[in-house]
Amino acid sequence: MGIPASKYRSHKQGHTCQSEINLITFNIEGAASNHVFVNTELTHADILCLQEHWAHKFQQARLKELLPLWKDVHARSHDEYDMLPNTHCPGGQGGVATLWAEWLDPYALKADEEGNERIVCTLFNIPGRPLCVINCYLSSGNSNQALVTFHSDIDMLHELVTKYSQSHEVIIAGDLNEDHYHRNSSKEKQLKNLIGSQKISDIGSHDTSPTYINPNLGHESRIDHILVKPHKDSPQLWGPASIPDINPATNSSKHLPLSTVTHCSTPQFKKKPKAKLTYARRFDWEKADPDC
Repeated sequence: MGIPASKYRSHKQGHTCQSEINLITFNIEGAASNHVFVNTELTHADILCLQEHWAHKFQQARLKELLPLWKDVHARSHDEYDMLPNTHCPGGQGGVATLWAEWLDPYALKADEEGNERIVCTLFNIPGRPLCVINCYLSSGNSNQALVTFHSDIDMLHELVTKYSQSHEVIIAGDLNEDHYHRNSSKEKQLKNLIGSQKISDIGSHDTSPTYINPNLGHESRIDHILVKPHKDSPQLWGPASIPDINPATNSSKHLPLSTVTHCSTPQFKKKPKAKLTYARRFDWEKADPDC
C-alpha cells in the first residue's frame, strides 16, 4: 500500500552516492498531541511537510523538541504576522512546517521572503538536483473569505512555481483542502488551472484512496496532494504518491500521510538511518479491574 522505508538508502557510484529521498506530507492536527505517531511511523522521511502543527509563532522552537529525529525545521504559524503574547493566546490552529534529515542540512535554505502563514518555501540546493519544496495548508470551506484566501494563495503558488522552476524542481505538498478530481467547484477550477497552466504533475492521481476520513461526519476525501513541476533541463522521476505502510494506532489526526520517493547523486557519505523513538505504553483503562 505504499513505499516501505529502507534501512540504508545510499550506494557509492564513483565519487558520489546515489541517495534516496523520501518526501512525506501529513496534516498532523497538532504536533504536541500527535508527535508520537510521527516519531514512530514516519521516521523514513528525509523531507517531512506538516500542516496544522497548531503552534503559535513563539512556540515554533518547540517543534524541534517534539520532533528530534530531523535536523531542522522551517515553520510558519497562523499568527506569523500578528504575533500574540503568550498570556493571551487562544488554542493553536493552522500552521505549516517543513523538516529535513541531517544529511540534507548542508543543502537546505529557508526562503523566508516567500510564502505566508499558510505557505512555507524551502530550497534544497543539491548539486545536480536542486529542489524547491512548497509546503501548503490552503483554506477550507466555501465562505466568501475562504474563497478569497484560497484564490490569493493559488496566485502565490503560480508566482512561486514560475520563479523557482527556472532553477529548481518544484514540489508542492500539503493539505490543499480540495480534491480537484470531480467536484467542479470554484476552488477545484482554480487548482486545476494551476496544475494545467504550469504543466504540473499530480503524482498521486493514480490512487483515489482517501487521505482525510471524518467518521463523525461520515465524510472522506483525498485533499492531501504532492504535485511536481520538473526542471525544464533535467526532468527527474518521482515514485507514485501513496499512503505509506504505517500502524495508524497512535495517529490522532483525521488525515493519513502521503509519501513519494526519488533519487539523487550526492558527495560520498554514509546516510545514517534514523532510529524510531520509543515511548512507554499507556495504561489500558478498559482492561483495568473496576473493583480495584
